[in-house]
Amino acid sequence: MNDEIIIDMLEIFVKRGLVPKNILRNAVIKKEYEQMKGDGVRSEEAFESLGQKHFLSPKAIQAIVYVKEKKQA
Repeated sequence: MNDEIIIDMLEIFVKRGLVPKNILRNAVIKKEYEQMKGDGVRSEEAFESLGQKHFLSPKAIQAIVYVKEKKQA
């Protein structure tokens, strides 16, 4: 699915209390990171910039960007 559609759906789910806000925030961060990388921004700069924007540490941004999805059994 398109990232924008997923984010739109997550916004609705958050408003209805079906999904925690951090799930939406993480999806937005991943999308913004991919856009920055596509624009040629270095990873370290992207982590720092996104950290400032979202009030998180660069390490937290890195963990969000590189986290692997849990597989359901």
